[in-house]
Amino acid sequence: MKVLINTIEELKNYVAVDSNSDIKLFKPFIEQCQEDYILPLLGSAFLEEIQNDYDGALGVVDAMSNANQDVILKIQRALANYAMFEGIPQFGSEIGNLGINVERTDNGEPAPRWKIEKLQLSHLKTADKEADKLLAFLEKNAQPSGDYELWYNSNANTFLTGAIVRNAAIASQFINNGISRRLFLKMKPQIQRIESKRLKKYVCTDQLNELLDQVKNQSLTVNNQLLIDQMAPVVAKMALYQSLPFIQVGISENGITVQSSSDGVVSNAKAGPTEVKALQDTLKKDPTGYEADIDELVQFIDDNISNYPLIANSECYQTTRTSTTMKAYTVDNDISNKHFSV
Repeated sequence: MKVLINTIEELKNYVAVDSNSDIKLFKPFIEQCQEDYILPLLGSAFLEEIQNDYDGALGVVDAMSNANQDVILKIQRALANYAMFEGIPQFGSEIGNLGINVERTDNGEPAPRWKIEKLQLSHLKTADKEADKLLAFLEKNAQPSGDYELWYNSNANTFLTGAIVRNAAIASQFINNGISRRLFLKMKPQIQRIESKRLKKYVCTDQLNELLDQVKNQSLTVNNQLLIDQMAPVVAKMALYQSLPFIQVGISENGITVQSSSDGVVSNAKAGPTEVKALQDTLKKDPTGYEADIDELVQFIDDNISNYPLIANSECYQTTRTSTTMKAYTVDNDISNKHFSV
């Protein structure tokens, strides 16, 4: 399989490896990660274009097209760190007739498990960040006919999903400490459901359809961008809230399993039900939770309803506002009233 990192010198540009290492040690993991992580980011047609340009330039970045020079380094940085993440658990081990052997030398011995997994986690975090930077670069610079057009016109184009919260970078703006790309991918089913169904209650069908179409076409009006700015935190926090119970649970032919860890990396420790519930409460009921964001969204629409005729003229807006603005009965025991309550 052709890959976008072929020498130790290239790999060393992005990760710490011994100059005397053989690239053959890393090649299986580079191949795996290019297919598992990079291909979904770029789409098959655009990845093939980059690969052909890279191969034609014999791996010399300066000999590639100007546009591809700008993107190849971002791809390689993410790819190198993903390859290290996948490869680290197997480096220094051999599988043979006698089972699994761990290499030892006179100058050193294998690192403890906690240190290995801490390093592995570091590479994974870096890889995710670089993948998000790559997406942000393509979103900003890709054109329907011009630079990166194969990405622009592919299913990999995050704008074409029509999603309001379309990547981890957007979601991270509203989540304390941010979220990783992998967590975002687990949240995507909830994001899609919230954006396609739950938001209709507040902005109504016609306005929502217009918003999603303008997102796809990158043609948002000023007023619709302001509306999306109010909707995005609701989507991000609600999606994480609804995803939390399932993030550490896997369903397979072996049944339902719960992911856990017993290593020394604190950030890898599995949260218990109490911690998950506390985070859910923060995401929902906290003064900065999504319930408060919904109140702000509703107030924003009411204050600016003249800018959104699709909402103002919809039956859903009239129905929703009638039901939500009716005041509850308040007891009034003034003695001048003919009737009073006790």
